[in-house]
Amino acid sequence: YGSGDYSFDGELAQQRASAIDAYLGKNTNPAPEGNSQVVSRDLFDTIEWMMPSLVRIFAGSDEVVKFNPVGPEDEPQARQETLYINHLVTKRNQWTQVFHDWCKDALLTKNAYCMAYWDETKNVEYEEYANQSDDAFALLMQDDLEVLEHSEEVDTDSLKAMEAQFAQATQQWQMMAQQAIQQGAPPESLPPQPQMPPPPMLHSVKFRRTEVDGRLCLKVLPPERCVIHHSARNYTLDSCDFFEYWEEMTISTLRQMGFDVPDDVGTQTRGYKNESVEENARNLYQENWTAENNADPSMRKVLVRMCWIKHDYDGDGIAELQYCIVVGNDILYRTECNNIPVASIVATPIPHRHIGISISDVMMEIQDTKQAMLRQGIDNLFHANNPRLFVA
Repeated sequence: YGSGDYSFDGELAQQRASAIDAYLGKNTNPAPEGNSQVVSRDLFDTIEWMMPSLVRIFAGSDEVVKFNPVGPEDEPQARQETLYINHLVTKRNQWTQVFHDWCKDALLTKNAYCMAYWDETKNVEYEEYANQSDDAFALLMQDDLEVLEHSEEVDTDSLKAMEAQFAQATQQWQMMAQQAIQQGAPPESLPPQPQMPPPPMLHSVKFRRTEVDGRLCLKVLPPERCVIHHSARNYTLDSCDFFEYWEEMTISTLRQMGFDVPDDVGTQTRGYKNESVEENARNLYQENWTAENNADPSMRKVLVRMCWIKHDYDGDGIAELQYCIVVGNDILYRTECNNIPVASIVATPIPHRHIGISISDVMMEIQDTKQAMLRQGIDNLFHANNPRLFVA
């Protein structure tokens, strides 16, 4: 939603920014100097009064998802699916935090979005081992590890014990050989002479372990970073022709996600603003401020767009839903998909429209009226208790 070239400062953005300011208690309408500057917090009180009940209902138990069987033969499978999905939602994700943010966005900024995706980001860990025996080192090498540093030295303690065993075995062989010669046995019948084995070594090694821990993730998307096509006719995204979410990522993060991108991969800023009116409303303590690390190209941030768009890619005359990851003018990834994995909720839906009504839309007029009355009452009380004195 927006007008023209992705307007992130349009009427919808202004309403959301005003709601955030009112919730945070900012004095966006200061009175003349010398008058009361009290700010009413009715929107904050209303939302925070509603949140505990909603969180208790939707996140207060271990069973937030339930599959109902169609027939008696489906009961075991439905029970197993219920247990598995609940484990993914409540144990593998911070469901209480996810629902809290998702619900508060809906109450405060009209629509709220939560994306489900399968994360296959590469996790890199470094491990160091010192003074490992040959057997322990061979066991470590069975894992899929990349050796960064390796040094070895003779295990003097084990070597002394080995030399003692070798001397004892050599002495026993000499005694057996002498007895065989005295008995006239041929030389080829003698047992082989013991050989000194290689000296035992101690290994000090540093490994790099790269793992891909695939897991289901739930992520609440900031509404100001979501773009929805005007054709969406309900608050869900079931029949939406276009949906986009964008965020800044470092080049290192893109490589961890499996993309082979150069250090000079492009970025696109036209139409996108990291400091929109909504971002500025949330940004109380300059949380979005970041210093560019020019010394390390891998830490340079680029704008990454995740787009779902209906497009006739194969030229058969029917538009299929495509999922693309775009950086600048480069499409890093594209594939066909069946649906947009983003769930949208709204406090009060409007039929045939995507954008709904939030609690802030209802409370803003009440808060402004109450704030005006409070200020005038305080001003009147102050002037009554502190009258002006002058001599004619």
